[in-house]
Amino acid sequence: MTLPKIKYKTTRIFQFVGCSLLIFIAFFHLSGINFIIPIVENSNLEPFLKDIIPVLFVHPSFHLFALGALGIFSIFLKHNGAKFMLALSILALIDALFALYLMALMPAAILTLASIFLGSTLFTDYSKN
Repeated sequence: MTLPKIKYKTTRIFQFVGCSLLIFIAFFHLSGINFIIPIVENSNLEPFLKDIIPVLFVHPSFHLFALGALGIFSIFLKHNGAKFMLALSILALIDALFALYLMALMPAAILTLASIFLGSTLFTDYSKN
């Protein structure tokens, strides 16, 4: 039994939606920095930790934004971008597992959906391009 193939144009739309979801979740995560900074400053942590925790909080946002931006770039690579898009799909799925570990169910669901959209390159019919 063979799996059905998706048209190349449809795959590009799916991939763009997946990348947009990654960028959306990056900005969603970054919006929490205003909540984290006062909590860290008012805590009894060491001064070093008070300086570094906000930076560590921003890092996943930057990571997701970079994945989304690179994914949008790879949409235009046609056949060569398929392997890269699969790698992005796997990375998004790993991020979803991290979100589940932290009990962040909505971000995990959005990241899983993004991973599925990015992974649509597996079912693309490149023969008609």
